[in-house]
Amino acid sequence: MEIVMSGIAKAFGTNQVLRDVSITLKEGEVHALMGENGAGKSTLMNILTGIHKADAGTITIDGVERTFPNPREAELNGVAFIHQELNIWPNLTLLENLYLMRPKRNKFGMLDKKAMLAEAENTCRELGIELPLTTEAGLCSVGHQQMTEILRILMLDAKVVIMDEPTAALTERETATLFKMMRKMKARGVAIVYISHRMEEVFSECDTITVMRDGHTIITKPTSEISVDEVVRHMVGRSIDEFYPARTTTPGEVVMSVDRLKPEGFDNDISFSLRKGEILGIAGLAGAGKTELCKALFGASKSRLTRGELNSQPWRPRDPADSVARGLALVPEERRKEGIFIEEPVAMNLAVSADSSFSRWSLFGHRQAWRWAEEV
Repeated sequence: MEIVMSGIAKAFGTNQVLRDVSITLKEGEVHALMGENGAGKSTLMNILTGIHKADAGTITIDGVERTFPNPREAELNGVAFIHQELNIWPNLTLLENLYLMRPKRNKFGMLDKKAMLAEAENTCRELGIELPLTTEAGLCSVGHQQMTEILRILMLDAKVVIMDEPTAALTERETATLFKMMRKMKARGVAIVYISHRMEEVFSECDTITVMRDGHTIITKPTSEISVDEVVRHMVGRSIDEFYPARTTTPGEVVMSVDRLKPEGFDNDISFSLRKGEILGIAGLAGAGKTELCKALFGASKSRLTRGELNSQPWRPRDPADSVARGLALVPEERRKEGIFIEEPVAMNLAVSADSSFSRWSLFGHRQAWRWAEEV
């Protein structure tokens, strides 16, 4: 399947997101779509899969002009989108999520879970994936949820697969498995759109690179004919002289110290100190407890602490409200689930944890919050 998108334009209100964008996706090719956040990459692919409708431009598939009315229709016609934001039903098992749109049934019309499990386990073995298929998705790691989404799309036998930052939540081993899956798909003639900021992945796995900036397509070249410096220059619109500038910051006094913190479910306790002007990295494989440690520090989960100090004052994690009052903030791993009220306006999301001045008599002052958010 070959897809040609020509002269695509899209505006949301007065915000012109795409202007005269063109891209060609060829059979058996991994095509990197690159650009800074807000360049229009995801919007372009949302138009291809029927989430948005273009204001101008054409889409031809194998020489025939057409558009999809919705993502389901796109999938039925072989065009699938693996979004950066997870689309998983947390109360269903990973297996049920895999077969949600195409369940197997026995001769009595009942769900044939035995056949679905056997097929899924066989596919996992072929691809070298380990997934707890009978576990509820909400109890699984973000990496397992992401691999489930990827596996679901692969089992659709799609002809064009769009991957938006697919390795963001994956371990090194899971990333290697994903690349192996991509190579098998490519050998079958599948066209892959790979959206990523990770240069090493793009240059090792992609055949062609298209760079977008400010809603325009800037350049399209074979990967072998373009350098990292050139890609970055086209992405930001200027030359970057130093990718890794010398560190000039000298950490100051200790602002947080933790002596024998034991998050709920941990076998061992953890101790560390954090200094002013310092970035402390916490590394580990999936399931090692990085997320649980962060939640425990923020007071969002239970823990035991022998002794703690915050800004030279005795401290122990109590709850998120107390943490915010003390100047602590948490950007959670699952942003959409735990970091934002997805149905509420941007202004309310900005104001809701700022302070209590927007609420009076238990009523939220939307107009006051809106003015403040605009200033921010």
